[in-house]
Amino acid sequence: MLTRPYWDERLMIEENQVPHVLAIGDSWFWFPKNNLLNPIFNVLGGSKCVLAIGNNGAEAVEYAKDYREQIQKSLDAWKGSIEAVLISGGGNDFAGLDDMFRIIRTRCDGFESVDQCFNSGEPGKLFDEVAAGYRTLIQMIFMAVPNASIFIHNYDRAIPTGRGSVGNGNWLKEPMTRAHVDLSLQQGIVNRLLFEFTQRLKAVESESDQIHFVDSARLRYVDDPDDITGKGTLDRTEWGDELHPKPAGFNKIARLRWKPAFAAAGLA
Repeated sequence: MLTRPYWDERLMIEENQVPHVLAIGDSWFWFPKNNLLNPIFNVLGGSKCVLAIGNNGAEAVEYAKDYREQIQKSLDAWKGSIEAVLISGGGNDFAGLDDMFRIIRTRCDGFESVDQCFNSGEPGKLFDEVAAGYRTLIQMIFMAVPNASIFIHNYDRAIPTGRGSVGNGNWLKEPMTRAHVDLSLQQGIVNRLLFEFTQRLKAVESESDQIHFVDSARLRYVDDPDDITGKGTLDRTEWGDELHPKPAGFNKIARLRWKPAFAAAGLA
């Protein structure tokens, strides 16, 4: 009897299970205790065996490189049982001191607009690379499991509070603070990153009827980053830190955003 997702393929095999859902992802699938896979398992009715591949900190551009052998091995081993593949990635490609400073200038003193804060060509160049990583991974999936449903997602409207999972985080607010980005621009920078990411995911989704985009941030129909106002799926109290919802927040996203997407694809 299935009781939870698997983050250990060996344990899954020992318990005589085969995966119906392969979840390739970052901390939204791997964060200790509270992550998105637990409520996804529940909204699927506990009837689908979910196997996770990836790690906390995994980047989308790494999936078809550093994780390629592991992913290909699992696709080949379980292609007879896999019905769907979930992909979570992109946040670690822009969050953090190293990645954020690829995107924003190191000195933003006196800047009065979001556009002034970005390095030349950014954040477009970064998200073009992320989208290319998605396309390569999706090609791998379709080569092994041609009939698989693929689910991709953005993140909700993250708030640059500086709060980490344990103490302070260095994902969003800290790099902007070090770059002297005015407080009035910091949420706008995060919004622009989410907007650009969402635009790339929408383009990927349009390339196949088997690809389903789950819009946690509710930006699918936002055509201008300056139009990002209000809240997405979560309110401020439902975030655990800058990047991760609280358990109840993940439950809410799974129930309101993922369950309808699974139902439309005939999985729930």
